[in-house]
Formats: sequence, C-alpha cells, structure tokens
Amino acid sequence: MWTYTVYTLYKYCLNRREECKELEFRRLADLFFRKLWREQGIVFHDSKHDLYADLQYLRELGILELLGDEKNLDSVIIRIKDFEKLKEIAKAVEQSYALTGIKLFSIYKDRIDNTLRE
Repeated sequence: MWTYTVYTLYKYCLNRREECKELEFRRLADLFFRKLWREQGIVFHDSKHDLYADLQYLRELGILELLGDEKNLDSVIIRIKDFEKLKEIAKAVEQSYALTGIKLFSIYKDRIDNTLRE
C-alpha cells in the first residue's frame, strides 16, 4: 500500500524536517510495525521487506534516495529528494475518503494522524 506509505512518511516528516534529512529505515519500520500495527491495529505491510519495496518504488518515482545495504535494512538511510511530490501524493490520499466515500480510508488517515500526534 505505497500510497499510505507516502501519506505516513509525509505526515511524519512534516514537523520533523531536520530528522527526515537522513531518516533511518528502522525508525520508519518502528512507526509502521509497532505504532500503527500493534498499537493502532492497522496493517499496511506484512514485513520490513514489503515496506522497503514501497520505498524502492518511491525511489523510482524520484521522491527519495535509499542509502545503505538492502541486505541489512536497519542500516538503510532514507533521504527525501522531492518533498513537494511527496506532499502531492499525500494530499490525494488525504482526500480519498471525500472522493470515494469509503469509510475505511478515513479511518486509516485518522489513525495515522493520531499516532503521529503522540
């Protein structure tokens, strides 16, 4: 679910721009697997490799860089190259409930937002 990866990454980095200049993959993985999955009960990825695949797609779109050894994901550093493109996609995800009327989209967005406020 790369779109929710974008939304979560954007919202996380929105108020942490300095930290997100070189974001450790393990911090992002902790957000997805501990906070969102275990604490909020929403699952977007079934493994760290699945999350990394989303990031590779974002790299192909020119949104970010991935530095480090993909055989050791905890060593990977994420650098956002195009924050505006990240923002555009995140805004589309944010508006998906209004466009589709699918309540689940709103629930996901709200839980991500609540997690990041903590």
